[in-house]
Amino acid sequence: MAKMLDFSKAKPTLPIKFADESVIHVYAPTKAMLEELLELDETMNKAAHNDRESISSLYEIGAHFMSRNKTGRELSPKYVEDMLDVGDIILFFRAYATFVAELKAEKN
Repeated sequence: MAKMLDFSKAKPTLPIKFADESVIHVYAPTKAMLEELLELDETMNKAAHNDRESISSLYEIGAHFMSRNKTGRELSPKYVEDMLDVGDIILFFRAYATFVAELKAEKN
């Protein structure tokens, strides 16, 4: 008899602690989010060179990704902007990409 495939089990998360001491545990991305993550390189490069539109996009996308968390807490781009400077948001995306790559490596 086949074992039940149980999707209700605990899923791996990337813990993030903000300057206000709050902690969220971010889940792996959905397929659509993964595609968005793969397209972020150009936006991060522009943001690193102070392109305002790209910087705003990073905070919007970051808030969206961080809102996929264990408690279901919705984070606004404004909150993320208040908690993270530009270097921090870029660091988040790099850490998140590493987290996703490690998950993929574990499954193979």
